[in-house]
Amino acid sequence: MFLFIIVIVCILLSVANKIYTKVFIKEVDPFSMLFVTNLVLSVLALPVIILNFDKVYLITNFGWAVMIFTCALWSLNGFLGNYTYKVAPVSIREPLSQVQIIFAVFIGVLFFAETPSLFSYFGILLIFIAGLILTIGKHVNREEVNLHIILSVMAMALIAAITTAFDKYTMNFIDPQVYIFFNFAIASLFLSLALSRYRIKLIKEVLIDKAKLFKMFLLSVLFGSSFYLSLLLYRDLDFSIIYPILKTTAPLTAFAGILFLGEKNNWKIKVLSVLIAFVGVVIIKLF
Repeated sequence: MFLFIIVIVCILLSVANKIYTKVFIKEVDPFSMLFVTNLVLSVLALPVIILNFDKVYLITNFGWAVMIFTCALWSLNGFLGNYTYKVAPVSIREPLSQVQIIFAVFIGVLFFAETPSLFSYFGILLIFIAGLILTIGKHVNREEVNLHIILSVMAMALIAAITTAFDKYTMNFIDPQVYIFFNFAIASLFLSLALSRYRIKLIKEVLIDKAKLFKMFLLSVLFGSSFYLSLLLYRDLDFSIIYPILKTTAPLTAFAGILFLGEKNNWKIKVLSVLIAFVGVVIIKLF
């Protein structure tokens, strides 16, 4: 029951984070949003690492190497995630992003020795069909769905699946309360390598604007909370089970985009795609 409550809260926080990100990304660029939220989350997680600092000494050299590599992936994953929110409607982005589950299932097979059933492969087929419905046909609005958007979402989905798999792997030997601080702190260091005068200027504009900074703080709290809960779930449940369950946030976010963000163009096709993808997720989850 406790894990079930964590799953529900994690999903709700994730959906709220996705919708808020889509709304707020109109005011800032993807890199500035990522850089500032990582800084905010590093500060918010500082008391946690201080209280659990004794656990840092338990991390082996191999553990540090895996964690640093995962944080590098998180930097790329975060940027691609924000960028796809910038260029794609969430009612398009979220159904397409369900391809993460396809990648996740095969990662579970290759690296975690998990064995999906025949039903899982049928679920994968449904997710693939859902993507085709969105991207092929005369009904497609090329302003909403074009090759650039499709490739961007596919790249994001692949990196997200790999990153999440490494999160799951890291939970085998690093405590979530330790990892959550280093995840954001080390990722911030990697992002610092990509700073330029122009990006520094944009970041300063966010930091001196109290309204934007407050929105960034709220966004950080939403994401940080959902991320921490997901780490607990990755630690306690099989990757191929919990990952598809958490990705039910995608259809919920897509519906929210249609209902609340005015993304009603070809809404019947979008709803159909979302429902087919959701059925695919449920099949993978249950069987």
